[in-house]
Amino acid sequence: MPESIINPVLYIMILAGLVLIFYESFELAVRRIRRHNQLKKTGNSGFSNGKIYTYTEYMLSAVFPQRKIRPVHLFLASFVLFIIVIIFMAPALSYKSVVPGCFAALLPFLFLKFRLENLRNRGSKEADALITGLLNAYRMNHKNIFAAVEVIIKEKNENCTVTAGLLFKLLMTIRNTKNEEYLRKAVSEFAFGIGTNWSYMLSQCIFAAAYEGLDVTESLEDILEQLKTARVLDEEKKRANSESSRLVKFIVPVFYLMSLGMSVRMMDISFGKLMRNQFSDTVGAGLFFLITGLFIVNVLILNTVKNGKFDF
Repeated sequence: MPESIINPVLYIMILAGLVLIFYESFELAVRRIRRHNQLKKTGNSGFSNGKIYTYTEYMLSAVFPQRKIRPVHLFLASFVLFIIVIIFMAPALSYKSVVPGCFAALLPFLFLKFRLENLRNRGSKEADALITGLLNAYRMNHKNIFAAVEVIIKEKNENCTVTAGLLFKLLMTIRNTKNEEYLRKAVSEFAFGIGTNWSYMLSQCIFAAAYEGLDVTESLEDILEQLKTARVLDEEKKRANSESSRLVKFIVPVFYLMSLGMSVRMMDISFGKLMRNQFSDTVGAGLFFLITGLFIVNVLILNTVKNGKFDF
């Protein structure tokens, strides 16, 4: 396959992968901007217009809740990687080295984004255990939200490992301040760390109980009921997606092997010559890597859909 065809195909695959990675974040940013506009009159946006710095700060807070890593540290790492790649590749590629340099600069953000989505997927599946435990603790501690959150953290429930870490940082903030702006930012960071509808509803319950002193028992019960309904739908979706995943993982390799056998039998080509044409020839090798790349992309997409966040 000519290089003029292979390069655009590879760029399209990379672009498609980036769209899949950041589509949910873009959609989330749009929702947050809409909510900001709705609350602008009261000054209760809780998220600064989805700016890059603020978004990076939220990601760092979710991925490293126990460490004080600032966005400037991530930007500095990206800049250093960009300079290193430019220096090493400039003699060979001249001005074209800017392209791999930009890609290298994105690596820290891509790594952070992958870590965030992994934590979100795991944290979203802790919904039932978290809401049930928090609701029971809230009732037992005479509707004291601070004590209820502390119970969840101290229990060290293996079903709440991700959310307990986020709750710990949240508790440190809401206990030490009564400033509305700080409280809203703290609950927004908690909700962002999970990135689901139920986490945003829970964060609003925690804010209402901590800042306004409201009884949120009914709100927590309502979230729990919606989670039970969503669990049934989620199981049905998993069964449907598992069938598609099995087809792609097992049928496609079988078809490829069958095509090799049919080529040897019907085209009267020896197996050795077929392998040489497949891997030694530029066109054959290009087609093989293209097919393999598309197969891997399909598997990743199916796994993303199958192991997506639990939400309603």
